Amino acid sequence: MALIDVISVAQISSVFTSCVMDDVTRNKIRERHEKFHPTTDRPTLDILQKYECALERMAKDYVTVHGYLLPSTYGAIHVSAGGASIDNKLDKAFKFAEWSNVKQAGKRGLTPNMYGCYLDERNSHLTCVYDTMLVLSTLQV
Repeated sequence: MALIDVISVAQISSVFTSCVMDDVTRNKIRERHEKFHPTTDRPTLDILQKYECALERMAKDYVTVHGYLLPSTYGAIHVSAGGASIDNKLDKAFKFAEWSNVKQAGKRGLTPNMYGCYLDERNSHLTCVYDTMLVLSTLQV
C-alpha cells in the first residue's frame, strides 16, 4: 500500500510541475530571455537562471485563472507579444522596458534564481514569473 501511495504522490507531483507549453516555444523564450536580458554580470558564477516548469505553470495560471495570486515573494512581468509568428511575438515582447525590473532587482541583491514563462498566443501576451519580487511595493518599509 505504501508503494502505491508513493507512486501516486510522484504522479500527482509530476502533473503539477510539468511544463504547459511545447518545447520549441519554451526554448525560443529561454534563448531570447538570455539574449535580450542577460541574467547577471557575475561571470565567475553560474550566470543562467534556472527555467522551471512549475513557474511556467504559475505564469499560465496568472493570466488564465481568475483570482490566481502568485506567492507574495514572487514577481511577474506581463507584456504584449503581437506579431505574425512566434518569433515576431517574442522579439517584440522582450524589447519592452519592463524587463529592466529583473536587472534592478539584481542591483538590490535580489537576483532571481528561477523563472518560468507562458506565451498566450491567442491573446498575444508573454508572462514570466520569477522567484523574487521584482518591483518593491510602496507599502514595504
